[in-house]
Amino acid sequence: MGGNEKNLIEMAKKIYKEKQSYFASQNEEFNMTEADFVDTYLRGVSSQFKELALTASLLGILLFARVHAPDKDDDPRIKGVYKWSLRAIDKLTDELSFFYDPTSFTNIANGSIFPAVSVLTDAQRVLMNGIKDAYYWSTGNEKGMQSIHTTKYLLKSLPLVNQMVNYTAVFNHDFAKEMGIQITSQNGRR
Repeated sequence: MGGNEKNLIEMAKKIYKEKQSYFASQNEEFNMTEADFVDTYLRGVSSQFKELALTASLLGILLFARVHAPDKDDDPRIKGVYKWSLRAIDKLTDELSFFYDPTSFTNIANGSIFPAVSVLTDAQRVLMNGIKDAYYWSTGNEKGMQSIHTTKYLLKSLPLVNQMVNYTAVFNHDFAKEMGIQITSQNGRR
């Protein structure tokens, strides 16, 4: 790739020849000309670099916004605009990084469409919270350890136990608080 267009053109020509030989081995016809293939390849690479630059910029903006959070004493409207801005930037970053993040498919099919995918999501949550929990334990951060609810995700990943956790949380406020489960009513009050 080397930083100039000549290397990209050479790479595209090499890939074109590989495609031609593959199609020939399959007894199929490859109808694209070399010039069209190279042009398409260059546009694709250019588009990927633009997406990568835009995603990196949005991540930088998100990081900047998180560092400069409003104080607790600020006007509630300022805090509301700040939270809305964070959500908007985070959503744009998620949309742009969809094809580059290997776990992004779970956001689409998180168990409601494909229940088997929820097993992967639960395993990811247990693993990530376990790593955070180990980090907080190794640094002696008691407050951080209390904010991570690894047990909740572990229990929710087991088939019948996950329903019992939810029912127990409905009837036992202390259990719900300890597990970090928020129970909301039908009309949206918490």
